[in-house]
Amino acid sequence: MNELINQVIHENSLTILKQIPDDSIDLVITSPPYFQQRNYGNGKCEIGSETTETEYLENLFKVFHE
Repeated sequence: MNELINQVIHENSLTILKQIPDDSIDLVITSPPYFQQRNYGNGKCEIGSETTETEYLENLFKVFHE
C-alpha cells in the first residue's frame, strides 16, 4: 500500500481502514459527525445518520477498532 504514503484520503473510514495492512500506519485522523447532526446527501450510509445512539456508537467503535 505504498500509494497511501503521505496522502490525505477522503473515503469511508471503515472501508479504507480494512484495506490497510495491520501495523503499517502510525496515524489515522477522522472527524465523525455528531449523532444525527449531518446529512452529506450522497445517499450512502454515513456515520451519524443511524436511527439510534447505540447503532451510532457501534459504528464508531468499529472504526476505532479497525
